[in-house]
Amino acid sequence: ALISQTLQDPLFWSAVGVGFLAQVIDGALGMAYGITSSSFLLAAGAPPALASGATHLAEVFTTGISGVAHLKMGNVNKKLFFGLLVPGIIGALAGTYILSSIDGKALKPYISVYLLLMGIYVFSKAFRHIKAKSEISTKKVIPLAFVGGLMDTTGGGGWGPIVTTSLVGSGQDPRTTIGTVNFAEFLLTVVVAASFFSILDHTV
Repeated sequence: ALISQTLQDPLFWSAVGVGFLAQVIDGALGMAYGITSSSFLLAAGAPPALASGATHLAEVFTTGISGVAHLKMGNVNKKLFFGLLVPGIIGALAGTYILSSIDGKALKPYISVYLLLMGIYVFSKAFRHIKAKSEISTKKVIPLAFVGGLMDTTGGGGWGPIVTTSLVGSGQDPRTTIGTVNFAEFLLTVVVAASFFSILDHTV
């Protein structure tokens, strides 16, 4: 009965369409699944914490497939991966705490503006000319990963737009950068989804 009701709900099919579109955009640009999905959920009336939590739960599967594929194809830079992972998770958990501690109605307008600006930022990066540079140092990656993780959970998306575009924009190899960031995002998303629903479970 629950499955039948869900399949007859127009909102469900709207979510399916948005999820498909979000993944098409993410597949083409290597980012923006979270931004697209979170924007839809917020527009549908979902609280910011629930929108971000649901988006990250869906991303467990999408980033998992993408990350494993990049790993098998040799697109993962181990040094960059470990430089991104720990500070990224710390930033993401900090964002989870902030989002679950602040009233959703007060935070919603600011998150909506953030998602709009992030969308403009993603597309502006597509028109930049990039010159190849030597490998970035781990010390520079740590604050970038922390901010990326923090904004990703607080705004419901932003890991790819912030981390990937910053690294590629600084001249890093696009293939290994996108592969490494995507693989790190999978593990980060697993931790975030688990923490979000642990918090939501205790607040319901």
